[in-house]
Amino acid sequence: MEYSYLEKKKTNRERIKMKNYIKLSTVLLALFSSTLAAAEEKSSTVDRVKNNTAWYVAGGLTSGRATSNDCEDITYGVMAKIGYDFSEYLGVEARAIRTNWEYEGGKLKHAGIFVKPMYFVDEDIALYGLVGYAETSMGTKRNFSDTGFAYGAGVAYALNADFGLFVDYEHLLYDAPYDFDALSVGASYRF
Repeated sequence: MEYSYLEKKKTNRERIKMKNYIKLSTVLLALFSSTLAAAEEKSSTVDRVKNNTAWYVAGGLTSGRATSNDCEDITYGVMAKIGYDFSEYLGVEARAIRTNWEYEGGKLKHAGIFVKPMYFVDEDIALYGLVGYAETSMGTKRNFSDTGFAYGAGVAYALNADFGLFVDYEHLLYDAPYDFDALSVGASYRF
């Protein structure tokens, strides 16, 4: 059976995606394992927030995607965030994304400030939303830069009072010619 050029390209693209997902899963497993090994005695994150020690920093890996009517660009990189939780229900967060590993698209840069409403499902698991203002740009094959409304949602799991893990989705720029989305996973540290 002979494949056309487009079928070969699609098959190769799927193979590369699968390899990248396997790499990301391996990194997350290693990160989770090392954080568990370093974890100290568990105490409530909710109590930590209530005691006004709610500053945190976090970092992780991200997958960015830009889609329009005629194309889809996928890129991979890193993300960082710093924030402060005013209470167990509300916080503020600044975050940045930069992708350097291109698959089909250009490099993505994103930075924004967000209000972060949250709800603790139990003492260690929090669901949160993100609503804010951000600047997003994409370069190389397609050049684009704009500022505007951004939003997202995620889940955080506290390993102990200091260390945690998170997964979140963010729609990077509302009402733009491209749909910019990012899926991020990583670890956080409270101080």
